[in-house]
Amino acid sequence: MIMERNKKINRLLEYLNKQEISVSLFKFLMDTFGKEEGFRQEYRLIIDELESHNIIERTSQDKHLITNKGKNIIENSDYDEYLKILKEEFETIEKQRNIEITLAESNLEANRRNNILSKKNTAYTIINIIVGVLNIILLVLQALRFER
Repeated sequence: MIMERNKKINRLLEYLNKQEISVSLFKFLMDTFGKEEGFRQEYRLIIDELESHNIIERTSQDKHLITNKGKNIIENSDYDEYLKILKEEFETIEKQRNIEITLAESNLEANRRNNILSKKNTAYTIINIIVGVLNIILLVLQALRFER
């Protein structure tokens, strides 16, 4: 079903690529592939999909032209290959996003641990200052005691 649909799209793009003026895609689809059950909805979905991917552009209510992107697709490969590349790009973006999420989580954990260590270090610093002050006091007391 999908392969058949993509073949229709390839044929449609090939047709559009040969046209120098905007044409009715709906009429082309009906004339070429017939009026099977649910054809209006299927053809409308095909046209909407191609518009949303900026492969074709609407010039009037029912007429379209192929875009440069559409020309590149049909001249260099086909719609199946375009979808395959699109899927690979999406998967690459998803992998990058997952790596970024993992890295962000790791950074958050490192920050949390650093905060804990920072609080411990602050406590140890205060203790060291107190011990240092006590040592100075004891040293002064011993010096005073020794002078007597």
